[in-house]
This record gives sequence, structure tokens and C-alpha cells, in this order.
Amino acid sequence: MDVHGIPALSVAVVEDYRLAWARAYGVADESSGAPADPDTLFQAASISKPVSAMAVLRAVQDGLFELDDDINRVLRSWQLEEDAELLAETPVTPRMLLSMTAGTTVSGFPGYKPGAELPTVPEILGRQGQETPANTEPVVVGWQPGTRYEYSGGGSTILQLALSDVRDRPFQEILQETVLDPLGMTRSCFCQPLPAALEVNAARAGGSATGGDGNGAEAEPRAEWHVYPELYAAGLWTTPTDLARFLIEVQLSLEGRSNRILNAELTRKMVTPGGVGQYALGFTAGSTTPHRPAPPGESNRYFGHTGGNWGFRGNFVGSLEGGNGYVILANSSEANPVIFSELPARIRSAHGWESEVAAVTEIEKIFQQRLDELREELGFIGATAAFVLPDGSEGSVATGYADPEHDIAMTQAHRMPAGSIGKTIAAATALSMVNEGLLGLDDPASRWLGGEPWWTRLPNHETMTLRHLLSHSSGLSDHVYDEAWRREARARRDGPNADPDSYFRPRELVQFVLDKEPLFPAGEGYAYTDTGFIVAGLMMEAASGGSYYDEARRRVLDRHDLPRTEEQLGRSFAGLALGHLGEDNAFALPAKAAEGDLMAFNPRTEWTGGGYVSNSRDLARWAKILYEGQALDGPYLEEMLSSGYRGEDADATYGLGVYRADSPLGELVGHGGWFPGWRSTMYYHRDSGIAVAVQFNQNEADFRNRVRDELLALLLELH
Repeated sequence: MDVHGIPALSVAVVEDYRLAWARAYGVADESSGAPADPDTLFQAASISKPVSAMAVLRAVQDGLFELDDDINRVLRSWQLEEDAELLAETPVTPRMLLSMTAGTTVSGFPGYKPGAELPTVPEILGRQGQETPANTEPVVVGWQPGTRYEYSGGGSTILQLALSDVRDRPFQEILQETVLDPLGMTRSCFCQPLPAALEVNAARAGGSATGGDGNGAEAEPRAEWHVYPELYAAGLWTTPTDLARFLIEVQLSLEGRSNRILNAELTRKMVTPGGVGQYALGFTAGSTTPHRPAPPGESNRYFGHTGGNWGFRGNFVGSLEGGNGYVILANSSEANPVIFSELPARIRSAHGWESEVAAVTEIEKIFQQRLDELREELGFIGATAAFVLPDGSEGSVATGYADPEHDIAMTQAHRMPAGSIGKTIAAATALSMVNEGLLGLDDPASRWLGGEPWWTRLPNHETMTLRHLLSHSSGLSDHVYDEAWRREARARRDGPNADPDSYFRPRELVQFVLDKEPLFPAGEGYAYTDTGFIVAGLMMEAASGGSYYDEARRRVLDRHDLPRTEEQLGRSFAGLALGHLGEDNAFALPAKAAEGDLMAFNPRTEWTGGGYVSNSRDLARWAKILYEGQALDGPYLEEMLSSGYRGEDADATYGLGVYRADSPLGELVGHGGWFPGWRSTMYYHRDSGIAVAVQFNQNEADFRNRVRDELLALLLELH
């Protein structure tokens, strides 16, 4: 707990359809030092969804509506805005909303500071252009209903309103009387905000959330938690013991031994995926965990759900047979490694159940073996590789040498410049500002930079927007390949006044593309350009009034567990793997890019074109976070992936700081990175939810895609 910065953990274990034990560890409130106990309330976050789903299915059982009814015929106080093209043949139904296949937008919710004005549920669902207190975009249908799985807290909130409409009562009361009271869940309530009487023994948000507003800024006074009026999606306060009672009811109901709320048929629908994706009508279901779909020919054996609110995390797992399971709640955003890997492994080992971690460890061993084989076959000096599985379980390995001259083996902890993968952080930072209203994707860049003395000399200066810059469709050339820039870089490095600490400031880089003809009109072509991202960085600084690196850390990096990722502000980086360029390289740089932890030249020039050192574990984590829509508080993923221009014949599309590529393995989203002496790749497989990252400490040959695809194929086979 100390290693991961977790103030408190609360655990309940179910064995043979009974509560085996419940214990709490640590402090519920870091400020007062008040200890946690089994009755301490925690936010269940998205574990609220299956509890709420049971109440929706009870309404179906009571004949209030059918699973395949048009949801707009169920709703009375709000209507889902219809898109004639998307909804003409396939209306959104309760079944689709329960299974996350309705095509609805808004993946999750950031919550509100205590005391803030709270929107009503219709205001949360919203209307385009409507001004409300809601801090998320209106919920709409973004793609054809029923065609794909896409996690949507917005869809869950539609069900919250629908249930209140058909019962003609507040959602909180319905859940209390329909689910919580019948199951004896006496320490649970859908109370947002939490009543003062229950605050006495409620856990306060800890870890990196302490004192912050969810974007890294200090809160005044310190926020103890966030408030979630999106009750169905995230609003349950509870204990592991109470959730264990809920878990046992599901297990007994599946066998027809207890049907206090649902009959066995409807309970079976809660744990049986029936459409696209692995989400059933309330739970995910899988083979070795609830979050790993069973391979063809095998049956699911577990059901469950995870949860993540501001400062809280949770894991809920039950077996479909045998009556076993566990619930773990924590008041820390950094608890994932403990609640998804370490603690479940100990529970399973102590009770003689199959170990999730043992399975991951076995995968890691085979992963290591395959990376070693690829090094032997391809002959690269050294590499690190990491993966994150659909349930958040992680593995990382290394092969070869970090410094062959001094016989220093590569380790998983070694870091390397991530190159253009840093553009994903820049894009996320920009989208955070867009969500906040500081920037607009389609606002002219001249709004922020028109006062620069060089602005009118920049190609397409009258028409380019932030969207163009982030998608490489601005028509700007790239200073990196400009011979004048290369001559100047060599002169600074090797000339009579050489200084290895010298670097180019952002405005200096822009000078090398001025007065040139645009490559194409803005928005009508594609040409990869670091210079475009430099201009985007200048826009971010102008809009925010702060430095880019400070904004990126506050808005992105400090919100996630990426301890080995660091800004390139100098030449020295602890744990740096020695980079190799070869004797004859395009930049006439030294063959060795570093000595020990000191780089041979200053990487600070890269800035928003890249700008970070990292390791494979952090990059795999970042891919999982970013491409599952969890990087920022507001919605961003659909905009990030759908923007961009690449032409009809391209084998990949570039969105906002992201490549989308169709491969023989399925759709991949992510980014590659090159920096003199190192290469990196970071991709997420959308069909499976697996993230993979690989880093190499050499430039001479590019093995990234080959190794990435081989390792991903292995994981898909093993998983």
C-alpha cells in the first residue's frame, strides 16, 4: 500500500456462496488518520452499474417495458436526439444501453467538487448548444446502434432517467427499495451528495487525488471526494461486505436458489454477453477473469466489473459456478496494480483458487521468450517490451544490452526517448484545453498567434486550425528535414562555439518553414510535420498562459501512474539505455547517443514534437489509458480518432496525435517514435483491449512493427 500510495483498502471474500471474511487496512482519511474498517463507505464508481442494471431488469420483469423497446418510447422527461441516418433502421433499446452497444457517447464522468451546482439528469444528458451546469458533452448517438461495443456512461445515464420515468420516483428511492433493502445492503446508498450522517465513516479520496481538482490543480478547500449525480453510472457509496451480498444473490439466482429480485432467466442475461463485445446486461464476463473473453470453444467462468472515480478504485469478481468471489475497494487512483493483480493473487492463493497473477506471470515468461527469439533472429542490440491486458494486468520484459561496451544488460526499468509518441501527450493536453473551453479545434490559429511578427510569413497562416496542426493536415513542411536547419544544428554542435547543452527554442524552429509555399491547402492533404506540433504548442501556451510542459503535467501526466515518464528539459536522465546511431547517420551525430545517463546532445529541441523519456511499461499503460477514453475528465476519444485527412489509398489514418491502422490482427491505434539513437512503438488493439509497447536502443534498422505485431499476435493467442 505504501509503495503505491494507497491510504486504505477494504476487502470482502466470498466462498461457497457465503461471506468468508471482510477486512479493512490503512486510513480512511489521511488528514485525520482515522482508520478504515469493514463498515467504511467507499465510492463504488462504475461498480454502480451492475447494481443499477438489476433494478432496470426488475422493471422489465415487472412488465414496465421490454428489453427491445425503443428507449424514446420509455423516456418521458427527455428524448434521445434522433439522427435520421443512424436510427432510421435501428432504434436504441434498453438491451443496447445495458450492453454498451447503443452507439451512445460520453464514456465517463469527472464528478463535481462538493458544494458545486449539480445538473439534473436531463441537463447531464443535454441538448447540443444548451447551456447547463453539466461538465460533460450532451449524450448523442455517435454511430450505428448495435454494431459495436463502446463503453458509455452516457448510455447508463439514459437508463437512470428511463427508470425514474417509468417508476415515477427518484432513482435513489427505486434502488433503495428494489435492490439495496431486499439484499440487506444496509451500508449502501445512491446518495450524491453524501448525507452528513454518513460522512463520519466514509473514505476520503487519497493518493494523487488529494488536494486536487481532478486536473492536477489545487482545490480550495481540499476536496474530500467528487460528487456524481450520474447515479446509475457512478453514484453508489457502499462497502465490500454489502457488494458481497449483491454478488452472492447473483450467484444464487443463477441457480434458482434465491430470486429475491430477479428470476434466473433475467439474472442469466446479466452475465451472458449476447451481442458485440464481452459486456452482458450489467457485467462483463470472461474465462480466467471477467475481463478476458473466453476463447472460441471455451465457456466464461467469471463475471464482474471494475470502478474508477476521482480518488477511488474498485474490483468486483464472482465465479459463475462454485459461489466464490471477492470485492476490493480503495481510496486511491493509483490502486490498480494492487486491486487487479497483487491482492487477487493472494486471495486466490489463500483460498486455493486459480491465480490471475500466475496466469499473467506465465504469459510474461512466454512473452520474454518470444522477445529473446526475435532479438536473436533480427540482431538488435537491446529492447524492452511491455503489455497491459484487458483487465489491467501488466507484464514487462527486456532483452539484450543497454550498453554492450560496458556489458550492461537491458532491464525493464531502462528508459529511452519516446520520440514522436510524445505527440500523444501533446494532443491529449490540447484536447483537455478544448474540453475546458480555452481552445477550439476549429478556431483559426491566428486567434492566438496572429500577433507574432513572423505569423504572416507562415504557409497557410490564414486558414490553419488546431485540428489541422494536430492531424498533420496544415500544409506545413517539416523543419527536421530542412537542410538549413540541419546545417545550423551541426554548427551549434560541432562549430567553434559548440555547446552540447544548446537547443532550439520553439520560435527558432518555426523560422525554418517561413516564406515557403504550402504543401497543400490546409485540411486538404497529409504531410507529417514536427513543425505543425510546435505551432500547436505555441497555441497551447498562448491560450493557457503557462508553459506547455507545466500544462501537460498538470492536465495529463500527474493524473496517471506513469512514474518513469519525464520531460526532456536537459541532457541527463537516470536509467537511460545507451542509444546507437551507427557511424554514418543522416544527422552526422556521434555513433553513441549517450554516455552513461548523459545524452550527447540536448533533446529539449523536440518539445511538442515528442519531448519525453519513458519506458515500455509506462508507454503500454498510457496506450491503455488514452485509447480507452480514461486520460481526461471529459470526452475526447471520438474526436481524437475521427479527425484527420490521409487520402483514400493510405494504409493508415492520422487523427489528432494518433495513427489508426487496419492490420491482419485487427484495428490498431497508437503511435511510433524515433529519436537519434532510439526507436519506440506504442499501440492498442481495439478488438481485444490489449496494449503493447516496445523500445529499442538503436536506429540502424527499424524493427518496431515486426516485433510489435509478433508480440501482439502472441498475446492474442495466449489471452
